[in-house]
Amino acid sequence: TGEFILGGEATSFRAGEPEAEKEVKAKNIALFPGSFKPPHKGHLSVIERVAKNPEVDEVKVIISAPGKNVRSAKITPEKAKAIFEKFISAANISKPVSVEVSTKPSPITAAYDYIVDQAGPNENVLLLTSEADSKRYPQESLDKYAGMNKNAETLTVRGFVLPVCRDEGCQTTDTAKGKISATMTRDIVDAYPDVSLDDLAAVVRNMPDSLPL
Repeated sequence: TGEFILGGEATSFRAGEPEAEKEVKAKNIALFPGSFKPPHKGHLSVIERVAKNPEVDEVKVIISAPGKNVRSAKITPEKAKAIFEKFISAANISKPVSVEVSTKPSPITAAYDYIVDQAGPNENVLLLTSEADSKRYPQESLDKYAGMNKNAETLTVRGFVLPVCRDEGCQTTDTAKGKISATMTRDIVDAYPDVSLDDLAAVVRNMPDSLPL
């Protein structure tokens, strides 16, 4: 959680001297933008991995709101948020994780919107991106939008490339059916109730193992 125990009894306060100003520690915020229609265990696995990084103090999930160009009328941004929060609660992650719905239609604009309007003073924003999309957020653009924030003097933003995880605990693939797909889950949800038991089983496989069923 970024808490530190300060040891020792030394103090800057002496008789007749003003107490030295305490240095404000910057908070490292991992920003995870996406459409998440719907969230699945691969998304949760990203959060679990990032939360274990000692460099990260907090994780913020930003869900874009596409407006009229929705991928699924049944999986709204608000429902995606509720699903994500259930996943996070069941995972018992040690660091703070919050989920919010953006007013912006795409994950990229949602991320920039956070940087400009929501990032606070003394924040280091670590914008999560995959190796495949490492050029999606060029540093010059991140610096530009950080400079538009009212806390620009104490705000830093950089890309945080997340290496592909192929370990057993990553939950990014289903060994029986291959890569986990939000599209597959979305198609089954949209077709419900005209679905098979195999379809329902596939949706369950895309849910986190920690989620009680």
